[in-house]
Amino acid sequence: MALTVGRAGLAGAAVLDGINPAARVDTPVGEVVAERLREGDIVLVAGGGIGMIKWIGRIPVPAAVSIGAGAISGGAPRRSLVVAPDQAVLVDGAGAIPARLLVNGLTLRHADTVASETFVQIALHTGACLLVEGLALPSADAPADVGVEPGDRRPALVRAGPVLDAAIAGLAERAGVAEIPADPVERAARLAAVLTAIEDLGQG
Repeated sequence: MALTVGRAGLAGAAVLDGINPAARVDTPVGEVVAERLREGDIVLVAGGGIGMIKWIGRIPVPAAVSIGAGAISGGAPRRSLVVAPDQAVLVDGAGAIPARLLVNGLTLRHADTVASETFVQIALHTGACLLVEGLALPSADAPADVGVEPGDRRPALVRAGPVLDAAIAGLAERAGVAEIPADPVERAARLAAVLTAIEDLGQG
């Protein structure tokens, strides 16, 4: 299958979404490694029910986001999960948020990938959220030349504003951090201090 490079986003920039090929996707017959899925396969979707895979793409990802086990909600993901930076994550009460905006340096971290590593993009016949390691991830957009049925059930993307701020604060609380500033520069400084304190405890 030919490599499919990132599809254009709202601003015309490439969208680097997708999941690590070793990630386990929930299906009616159990967990299946993403790289073994094929078009026409059936997967479980968030909220109950099933969805059929309409299209599978592959995309090179130079950097990714690692989501720690249980970092989001309800014990999800079940295991540490690596996703592309623009892959949206369904956060309870906050909608779908690109993983790169949720990085806190503790439970969600930047993860380097090798140059040859490709991530898997999965589009369903109708838009819905896949369950990957038990975590709800909005399915990918199929290329324009791939017909899909109407009825998109994916939540709207959240990229800024109070909903994003609340999601960041909620993940910080789950990670055991009292407060994480919304400003990216302040957040980086606060997290650096937290990590330094953790390292000092380990050396004490």
